[in-house]
Amino acid sequence: MPQLREALITELRKGGPRTSEELVKKLLSSGYAARPEDVRKELASLVREGLIIKEPSPQRMKFVFKAKPSEQPTQ
Repeated sequence: MPQLREALITELRKGGPRTSEELVKKLLSSGYAARPEDVRKELASLVREGLIIKEPSPQRMKFVFKAKPSEQPTQ
């Protein structure tokens, strides 16, 4: 699901930290047909690959996902 993968990474870069439910709602409002289970599966894959970060949010009492900061080359 390369399209879903790219849509998730793009949304996390633009929108900041979000829960999986927030990501599903955002994708649906953008016209992307995203099933919650597919989104969660792809998020888990992206976390394992180190492309995004999963961390707890005590305020929301849920996990949030955020884009990994892009690494700037050292000069």
